[in-house]
Amino acid sequence: MRHSATIALLVGTLLAFPAATRAEETLDTVQKKIIELFDQYNSMTCKVSMTLNANMGGMTITSKGEGTSEYMKKGDKTLFRQDMTIDTENPMNPDQPSTSNSTIVCDGDFVYTLQERGSLRQAFKQNIADVDSAPGGKMMFDYLNKHGELKLLPSEEINGEEFYVIEVTLKQTNPMGIPAKRKRYISKNTGLPVKLEMFGPDGKPMLTITMSDVKINPKTDPSRFVFKAPEGVEVIDLTGES
Repeated sequence: MRHSATIALLVGTLLAFPAATRAEETLDTVQKKIIELFDQYNSMTCKVSMTLNANMGGMTITSKGEGTSEYMKKGDKTLFRQDMTIDTENPMNPDQPSTSNSTIVCDGDFVYTLQERGSLRQAFKQNIADVDSAPGGKMMFDYLNKHGELKLLPSEEINGEEFYVIEVTLKQTNPMGIPAKRKRYISKNTGLPVKLEMFGPDGKPMLTITMSDVKINPKTDPSRFVFKAPEGVEVIDLTGES
């Protein structure tokens, strides 16, 4: 009788163990792990690719972009920069795509965005907490938790590597048509987000951004994170401090 009770106790413990293991992987614990991993890095560079396929006003807009992303830690501040060149097909004239350039610079206090398309050039200054461009870590989660509802989805494997998958639903509908639902794929090994999907009203991916050729702790020039507006371009202040 005592032997049977011991076996029953052992079986119960083994059956309960997987559930207890799964219970440890909560959104809070995953966020903490990702931030701890990211905090180990002093700098980072990578390549960034973007594809857009969206239906707007009855027309299909298709874009492809290539660029680079850079990150550097300076004390308790996060500095980052992203440069991209984007080619967009003209629905009215597919043989003449348009090219635009985008530069995003965070100096640790504010985020500056420069957009250039032909002779049109615009620059904006925003608060860090209002821009979804951080390369990862606490700054990324500060934005996501402020502007969205987060949900931890089952992990996925990509090319033999395990990834956390976090679904984000924006709390407010964006009047500019920016997708309200998105997924971030974050490496369990490095804590780096390597894929972002934004979904259209039909539930299909509308915008996909991927990171590749990641280099950890490369030598980085601090001047890369200082924004200087081109001559003749006025910086539009969206911080509400002016």
